[in-house]
Amino acid sequence: MIDEDDWQDCPLKLAIHEAELDGWLVIVYANGHVAKIPIDELLGRDRWQTYHRWEESPAVFASIATRRDALVLCTTDGNAQQHVRIDDIDSLPTGNMQRDGVPPCDLPIGAVHQCDILPTAHIPNDLPRNALRKSRGVPAASEKGRRMMALMDSPQHA
Repeated sequence: MIDEDDWQDCPLKLAIHEAELDGWLVIVYANGHVAKIPIDELLGRDRWQTYHRWEESPAVFASIATRRDALVLCTTDGNAQQHVRIDDIDSLPTGNMQRDGVPPCDLPIGAVHQCDILPTAHIPNDLPRNALRKSRGVPAASEKGRRMMALMDSPQHA
């Protein structure tokens, strides 16, 4: 909803379309943690209530997502090797704004290199999705890793 107060200065402002009302705000933090917050939790607050978020790690990405979307996340490990994984939004645990979310895997993450939300319909079936928690994903330098990274640059999802 855009209204007369749309001019207010704030760190992040996202439009929420009617088709996204049953979706989530997805926040990716610099430490690789991912928070998935229900839109209805955000819209259920009082109009002038300040939204506080977890601030121990900077937010590097935020977007609205629906159950028809997936998170593509490229991270580095401790040796600066890049790995990319695709996780369906439905597979990510739901949290709230004050929590740090959860990392996509149980292995240490050095940094977030790149991420995006894509419609699952635009992801080829032969690319791996929803990797096990004991995996960082596919090496970004591999053939499948390069294809997964290229999805984020594709004009199809824009």
